[in-house]
This record gives sequence, structure tokens and C-alpha cells, in this order.
Amino acid sequence: MKMRLLNMTTGLRMIEIFNDGRWQTGIFRELQKGDVFRMFEPTGEPVKDDAATDFVAIDNAFLCTRLKTWTINVEPFAEGK
Repeated sequence: MKMRLLNMTTGLRMIEIFNDGRWQTGIFRELQKGDVFRMFEPTGEPVKDDAATDFVAIDNAFLCTRLKTWTINVEPFAEGK
């Protein structure tokens, strides 16, 4: 599976983390390796990478000095994995 890169381009994206069987509001910079999460634009539209809207964090979120934004490496999340 190909690893992808997501970031907080606007700073206004909402984050939800799947925890204890339900989606809970989260903070992007606090995402950790193994977290399953999804993001929404300020309009409420899900952030998509290809067709995926749910992601698993490959690493912890980090501040990318080149992009000057919080960033994370992800893979699309497939249930049952």
C-alpha cells in the first residue's frame, strides 16, 4: 500500500479520531502512529485522498518547516486490517 502525506493546509480542518468504537474530535498535531482518523474541510466536506476518507497514521504528526504546517504520513484505512 502506498504511503501518503496529509497536512493542515488551512488550519481550519476538523479532525475526528476513532477511539473506543466511536469518532471523537481531535487535534491534528496530537495524532500518533496507529491512530485511525478522518478530516473535514471548513465546509463540512470530508478530506479525500483518491477515494479514501479514513486514514491510519504511519508516524506521529510533525511540524514540516518547509511547508510551515503540521503534517502526517498516512495510509488509507481498510476495516478488518
